Parts: sequence; structure tokens; C-alpha cells
Amino acid sequence: MVQRELARRTKQQDGEVTAFSEMLWCGLLDYATAYADGRLTFTFKNGSTFEG
Repeated sequence: MVQRELARRTKQQDGEVTAFSEMLWCGLLDYATAYADGRLTFTFKNGSTFEG
């Protein structure tokens, strides 16, 4: 259900996403990892990662 709603909302986007969307974020993110040294790694459902 969430994936269908994400697809529907994404198709409704007119151009660039300019504001935070919890639905979009949760639809794309698989999980986040927090390390003891303060680093964060975000792993998305397509397998890509972002470290910050």
C-alpha cells in the first residue's frame, strides 16, 4: 500500500521536490544506521547508500 501511494504521489509531482515529504522519505529509505562515532548511513530501497 505504501509503495502504491508513493508512486501515486511521485507521479503528481510537478517538477522538482522542494519541500520535505515524509511519505517520499519513508517510501525511499530502507534503513538508517547510527554509529558510536556519530556517523550515519542511510540505505535506500534501491540499494544505494549515503553517509553523513
